[in-house]
Amino acid sequence: MLWYENIKPELVYNDIQVMLRSNPSLYQEECIVFLVNGNSGFGSQLTLITQYSLYLKNINKNIHCLGHFSINNDNFKYHDTNYNNSFFLYFKYLKNISNNIKYYFVDLSKSVLSNNLFPFIQPQSIDGLNVDNIEINKIHSNYFKENFELKIGDHIINNINNIKTTTNLPLIGIHLRSMLQLVAHNHGREVNLESKLLKIKNILDNKYKNYNIFFVTDVLEYINLAKKIFVEKEVYYNDFISRIKNDIGEKIKIGSYCDSIVNLEEYTGFKLGSDILYDCLSLVNCDNYYVSVTNIAFIASYINKNNNGIHFN
Repeated sequence: MLWYENIKPELVYNDIQVMLRSNPSLYQEECIVFLVNGNSGFGSQLTLITQYSLYLKNINKNIHCLGHFSINNDNFKYHDTNYNNSFFLYFKYLKNISNNIKYYFVDLSKSVLSNNLFPFIQPQSIDGLNVDNIEINKIHSNYFKENFELKIGDHIINNINNIKTTTNLPLIGIHLRSMLQLVAHNHGREVNLESKLLKIKNILDNKYKNYNIFFVTDVLEYINLAKKIFVEKEVYYNDFISRIKNDIGEKIKIGSYCDSIVNLEEYTGFKLGSDILYDCLSLVNCDNYYVSVTNIAFIASYINKNNNGIHFN
């Protein structure tokens, strides 16, 4: 690992403004600011990293803003405790960093960066506009792609390319998140999962003479639903991904629906984080992909070099 990739957190500021006031050199010198993960999911933390980074880069373009995945908690469970910082198990920083420069830590869970300092992503579609095409979202995703790339997933890309080459048919990715997300963050979205898939099938049947599906979900039960809807098609998926068996169980979070992250506690660490990235990487390497408007959509846009995503509610 590079010298800055596994540094243990020292003094961690709870507020970014306090950090700036306490260290005037941050306004002019080359330095590193490590953004320590808070208590939300993988995609949520990536969007916070880009928001804080874009704000800090406006203050001083010589600041290197780096993720620091080092705390597992209720909603963030992607840190491998064998390392001080798991962010670099997933991502590589594309810029050069001088040796032994100063570095600082700020906790993303302790303060909220207001929109007037730097705008956050727009999480929902506006008048049918895909979230990837909203200008502020482009700024966030382009920043991430200009500064970071995946360290993992070559086998995923090879698998998708092999399917397309072998079948010689369009491969369409479809993502379906657990029912909990639809209930918790509804925003007027269609809740009936079968209806969602039928609408996508109708679009694809009208567009293509024939095609195959690559299905991405965190609920095992939904794979059977996809096979039922796309009964005449091949439905591919990553069979090594850890999923909950269904979206109803003992750990009730909202109504009778379960959160997949809570129910995958036994996989805490790199396994859980890499599963998410592998599924997202599968989506973006399909010919086109349909993704529900969740943080999976933003992870996909952060690693996607093509504009081939189609969002649905």
